[in-house]
Amino acid sequence: LWVSGAGGAANGFNVTSTQNPSIYLFREDVTPPPSTATVFTTGYNWKGVAKINNSPLYNIGTQAKTTTTNINDFTTTIPVGNGMLVFDRGDNTTTAGRTVAPFNNVNSVTVTAVGQLNTGNITVIPWYTGTPGFTYTPGSVSADPNIKLIHGFALVGNPYPATINWERYNNTNAPANAITGTVGNTIYEYNPATKQYGTYTSFNSTSNAERPSGANFTNGGTNFIASGMGFFVVATAAGQTLTFTEDAKVTTNGNATWLKVFMGKPKETAEQPVPYIRLKLIADSVNNDDIVISFNNKANDKFVQDEDVIDIGGNGAAESLSSFSTDSVKLAVNMLPLPGKQQKTISLLTDAPASGSYQLTVPELGDMPKLYTLWLKDAFTADSVELKPNTTYPFTIDKSNAATFGSKRFTLVIRQDSAYAYKLLDFAATKTNYRTDVQLVWKTQNEGNNTRFTVERSTNNGRRFEVIGSQTSTGTGNYSLVDKHPDRGQNLYRLKQVDLNDSVTYSKLVRVQFSDRGNSVWDRLSI
Repeated sequence: LWVSGAGGAANGFNVTSTQNPSIYLFREDVTPPPSTATVFTTGYNWKGVAKINNSPLYNIGTQAKTTTTNINDFTTTIPVGNGMLVFDRGDNTTTAGRTVAPFNNVNSVTVTAVGQLNTGNITVIPWYTGTPGFTYTPGSVSADPNIKLIHGFALVGNPYPATINWERYNNTNAPANAITGTVGNTIYEYNPATKQYGTYTSFNSTSNAERPSGANFTNGGTNFIASGMGFFVVATAAGQTLTFTEDAKVTTNGNATWLKVFMGKPKETAEQPVPYIRLKLIADSVNNDDIVISFNNKANDKFVQDEDVIDIGGNGAAESLSSFSTDSVKLAVNMLPLPGKQQKTISLLTDAPASGSYQLTVPELGDMPKLYTLWLKDAFTADSVELKPNTTYPFTIDKSNAATFGSKRFTLVIRQDSAYAYKLLDFAATKTNYRTDVQLVWKTQNEGNNTRFTVERSTNNGRRFEVIGSQTSTGTGNYSLVDKHPDRGQNLYRLKQVDLNDSVTYSKLVRVQFSDRGNSVWDRLSI
């Protein structure tokens, strides 16, 4: 591998015209610049490896803590479980095109690590502290909430010669305690093909599949972390830890095609547990950025750690797409409650370094109820389009006109369509063939799969009701339940319905009369 760094050959590197480092480590405790645009590029928090021929050889030199100049002022080792950023110039057996224009002569390289395999429990030790526990610098350097939230990021890596499954992080299901710690549930994985960061948030699934949910990843983020793959975790306070164990390993690898660029691309697998919208900003056939807006009625419209995922941007990406929480935090995954009878408006950010033609698309609508319509509003053109039937919206960015990009142009509006409002068509109760039980049936329309049904019974003429059974809607429109213990005398039944808006309604009362049911088995079976 062609490796460059400060001092060139004198410090153990190939000689280049610039001598810029091509291997970088990351340290959170450096004050970031006043813009999130450069936090996760090769500056500020990234510290280049500045010397690799120390004695012993495993001691390396790094750039100065408070600058990005090629000054070797810190000598360290790289403990197990740390990650690094590598700029690939290709094989070091040839020099043509490696460091000068047109930079088009990069060939494939296999990097081989030699040494003892890691086994057992491994607790991550940051390279710049030498002790377990991540640092966390309070975000007081800027009023920008996105700046405040970037603190606590740490670049770690899979320490084993096997794929590990991030779904096993703090998962109490078998195998328990496979990966443990106090950092957040979200990881960030860099995709050099698109120059974007993919995100994946664990939700403690018992599935061993890759990406078992469609609502908790962006830009191809995956729970399958291949051997040799680095990724970011996020600490929310100083001293938080991360420990890997042998039970983190899985025998399945990610998609082989994407292993070459991302070390694992998710495949479409299982059911979608929550409604979500995936939006994608496309620059061309290679470059794109996507975000997810997912819905949970227990969620908060404001930013909540481990519920939402902040957007850290790309690294030289050709485009940028984000949504905003109501407290103006830029997000890659935005979880919020489903809109009630009042529509919900979500601000979007669309940007790119160059003027040109772009597309906003909706590649996925996961489990979105028919009740909702989705509208994209364009403030620059004073236009709006319904996204369900029109999943692609072309537009132009003009970098000389601020109104064509940024956070003021596009908003997503979600509202209910009264034509698809939930309706109860019928609720009936009848005695069964043996005349000992009561069969309750009901028919609905537009209930989607988020309505909850509860059957209640009263034996004192409606003065008090008790629950005899409940069901969650399946979208079929036909439901039934058997009351195996009706009372002698009059039984009044009603159906309690809780819809997407958490609105509670009750059906009409239906009556079933038993003159004498008896208590013996013979009495219960007699006609």
